[in-house]
Parts: sequence; structure tokens; C-alpha cells
Amino acid sequence: MLLAEQGADVIKVEPPQGDHGRYLFLDTPINGQDRTFLAINRSKRGVVLDLKKEGGKEILYRLIKRSDVLVHNFRSGVPERLNIHYEKARAINPRLIYVSLSPFGKKGPLADQPAYDLVIQALAGAMHRKFPDGTRWVRVSGFRMCPVRS
Repeated sequence: MLLAEQGADVIKVEPPQGDHGRYLFLDTPINGQDRTFLAINRSKRGVVLDLKKEGGKEILYRLIKRSDVLVHNFRSGVPERLNIHYEKARAINPRLIYVSLSPFGKKGPLADQPAYDLVIQALAGAMHRKFPDGTRWVRVSGFRMCPVRS
């Protein structure tokens, strides 16, 4: 979102079923989609690709060829399985900046586990912050904070 709002041409690649974030409904949806998802993905273009099929990968390879940066949040091992790992992407476009943001890193007991923002917040302790009056504040979507009484 921030890159797109600064003028970058950001293309969000989603699987055929769509990004799960579209349907979290932590707030009243707009046209069947989560408000936070819409806010975070504003100013982006989107494309639906099935990266488990050669046709989907070929389209992604064409996008990689003309891109400056690729950012993904696959769990450890997924880029290799889909053949969109660093070495493949750099072979297509040697000037590409390749950014991998996995939820739990490449090594360790949780490396193969998926996660979303709320899972990371819970594990990091951010959901258990308390104020002196016993009120806990939980960040449930985007920048919106919701009070939770103990």
C-alpha cells in the first residue's frame, strides 16, 4: 500500500480462491469484502494466478521479467515447490530485488507453519497489553484498536 501510494506500480497476485484476508470480516464488510483488506490493498492492481499450474507460473515469470521488486510471504519451502524461488527469479531478471517475508523464518520449529497478522501479534504478546485500569487493547485490523475488558 505504501509503495503504491508513493507511485509504484504494485501488482498483488492472489490465488484462484482469493486472499483469505478479503473474508475475515473483523468489521462490517463492503460489497462482501473486509474493510481492512480493502484499505491495505488500495492503490494496487491485482491478478489471479494459480501458481500450481504452468500457465499461472508463466504469467508470473513474465511479470518478474519486467519488475523491479518481488515481495512474497510464502512459508519456508513453498517458493521452491512452486519454482518461484530466488535463483529462478534472478535467472529471469538479474536486476530483480527478491524479498521473502515468511511468518516464522526459514528455520526452527514453526518455519513450515502459516500465519497471519493476528497470529503474530498473539505470539509476540501484543494482544495482551494492559493499561492500569485492566483494559487490554487488541489491534484487530489495520490501525483500528478495540478495547477488551478483563
